[in-house]
Amino acid sequence: MSKKKDIIRVGDKVKILRPAFIYRWGYDNNLQDVSEEVLEKYKPQMRKFLQEISDAEGFSTTIRPLYDLPMNFFNRMASSVAYFIVGKRMRNGAVRKLFYITDEDKGPMGWLNHDYPEGSIHGVAEVKTVKTGRYFGPSGGYDSGYDYNDWEPGGLSNEKTHKLLRVGYTNNWIEAINVEKVHE
Repeated sequence: MSKKKDIIRVGDKVKILRPAFIYRWGYDNNLQDVSEEVLEKYKPQMRKFLQEISDAEGFSTTIRPLYDLPMNFFNRMASSVAYFIVGKRMRNGAVRKLFYITDEDKGPMGWLNHDYPEGSIHGVAEVKTVKTGRYFGPSGGYDSGYDYNDWEPGGLSNEKTHKLLRVGYTNNWIEAINVEKVHE
């Protein structure tokens, strides 16, 4: 356990100052989220499309109607459409950000911020560093006229670094700026 005031390590105790928990980080155009959105929004159109194909190919849908198809079948179609949508959205520069738990969106495990209220003390189970910002793609290339390579790798503009802590027995994370180390 660390005795330095500013450093929080695994095993240290922290007091929650502001209960703003994070359930995931990354790009907002997550393939799984968009796939679920497509499935919810376009499932009737997918059924109609499959019916038209079945009719055109002469397949009988009287033995196994389309509404009886396994959900996995529609999930695969939605995933393919979502892949196309995410690709189009990413061209504008995707934003890598933190996703906070709200009372409307409990996160994947059903936790709420008030499950770990302000002032409560918990042990740190894991520490992680995450970067956020807007993605920009690689640019430049090799110029044979002047014989130099002017290539720049992609990265994040307006990049910020966040130190995240997993506290207690939950899989949710909290930023280190929202806690205070408790010295024993």
